[in-house]
Amino acid sequence: MSSAAARVGAVAQSESDTNLTSRRAEWQARTLDDRTRKLLAQDERYFLRQSVSTPCLNAIAKAEGIWIEDVTGRRYMDFHGNNVHHIGYGHPRLKRALAETLGSSCSRSRCSRWRGTWRV
Repeated sequence: MSSAAARVGAVAQSESDTNLTSRRAEWQARTLDDRTRKLLAQDERYFLRQSVSTPCLNAIAKAEGIWIEDVTGRRYMDFHGNNVHHIGYGHPRLKRALAETLGSSCSRSRCSRWRGTWRV
């Protein structure tokens, strides 16, 4: 077993965002307040993780543009690469397009009939 696999609980991995290093634990120990620790403990209790996923690092209060803000008010620039860096969180044009699309869509159960739903 590689030393990397040993560090992540004997899970051999070739990709993912797993980070269970001592540096992560040290950062959390000196940075997180009691409220954040409680939120993370609750998340850990109810969130089902995959074998190569990392528990939450911090508790997020809001996100806007490229910024993420934690529950204590610290702001972080998001470099994760999950496509948010292209348009930012809460981009007004995207929010408007989503609202228009959702407002014009019909969402219903497959078990019901609604006359006119499939009119072409």
